[in-house]
Amino acid sequence: MTELIDPYSPPPGRRGRGPRSAGPPGPVARTFDALGALVLWLLQMVAAAIGFFLSAFAAIGTDSCGDSTPCGGDGYIYAGMAISLISGVVIALSVLTWCVSHLCRKRLCWWVALLGLGAQAVFTVIAVAIAIHAGPV
Repeated sequence: MTELIDPYSPPPGRRGRGPRSAGPPGPVARTFDALGALVLWLLQMVAAAIGFFLSAFAAIGTDSCGDSTPCGGDGYIYAGMAISLISGVVIALSVLTWCVSHLCRKRLCWWVALLGLGAQAVFTVIAVAIAIHAGPV
């Protein structure tokens, strides 16, 4: 009855880390995580390039003014291209930084790259919508 109990020992009936304990992912899981993040990052870069060219060519086939005098201008096309280009670079660098940081701390990082891909899709839609508003130039 007077024996001392070590507060740092595992509770009786369970030894060490079991299958339900949460810990850092193993080397195989980290490899697949890094490869998944890299693939998603490359898809984000492709989406940025596609968004840049879509915003550049968006005003060519659209007529949002209804055959009247030019209602927009080439400033809208330049703004759409700038938004697409700047957002692509900023999102790619931030995703790369966060993924390297998460990998160094042994955390999962594929979801960061997935968020970057989603953010790039949103900025691509915004850039194309601005470029379409240029009307016939």
